[in-house]
Amino acid sequence: MTLMNTNVFLARAFLELIFRLPILWRIKKSKSSLTENEYMAAVAKGASGIIEKYMKITGSTLNIKGKENIPKEEAVLFVANHQGNFDLSVFLYGIDKPKGYVSKMEASKIPLMSAWMREMRCLFIDRDDLRQSAAIITEGVKLLKNGYSLVVFPEGSRSRGLEVGEFKGGSFKLATKSNVPIIPVSLNGSYKIMEMNKNRVIGGRIDAIIHPPLFTKGLTREETAEIPQKVKEIILNGVKELQS
Repeated sequence: MTLMNTNVFLARAFLELIFRLPILWRIKKSKSSLTENEYMAAVAKGASGIIEKYMKITGSTLNIKGKENIPKEEAVLFVANHQGNFDLSVFLYGIDKPKGYVSKMEASKIPLMSAWMREMRCLFIDRDDLRQSAAIITEGVKLLKNGYSLVVFPEGSRSRGLEVGEFKGGSFKLATKSNVPIIPVSLNGSYKIMEMNKNRVIGGRIDAIIHPPLFTKGLTREETAEIPQKVKEIILNGVKELQS
């Protein structure tokens, strides 16, 4: 188990982003010679390499169950609880399917990392601006209809522990308006790496359960309204299973 000061980890993480800038430049330079799917796969592979390095730096590991539940060709909306920063490792490093992320507006200002996020077609949402939030949802629906998957954490922020907060219903419009399946994902353990350690980073294991898809096409208005609570119950039950 690796133990280090948080500032030391952040410095090493930033250096890794600098070292990998040439990779991003090469990928962007090759865009004209690649298909859309090939380009997004190259970006996903590059970003995965960054997270793989972060996992090695901290001495952390992933334990993921249920990958067989992810459709290979079809776009999906991954919906997960959000315990800590390292939750992203499950999707960026542990799930081999090109995808973007719905993230807070603040993430768009993170040096270097935001450049990778933009190439992955991440959507930066300002939850205090209803008009901007609605526009981002519309943009996300277009991405999903065009076959590109997205990840959303409907709590809106990290719980930094075992609790699962309120699921904001607006996140689910991404799936119901695009008619793509929802893949609920239960996460546990990421908060132990950074959030609970007071200026220290401690290597740990992140567990995840990828649940079978929930299909959104052809639902009644009542069934659509029940989706947020139904997904939350699936995720909660999975979190409890991971904690037992």
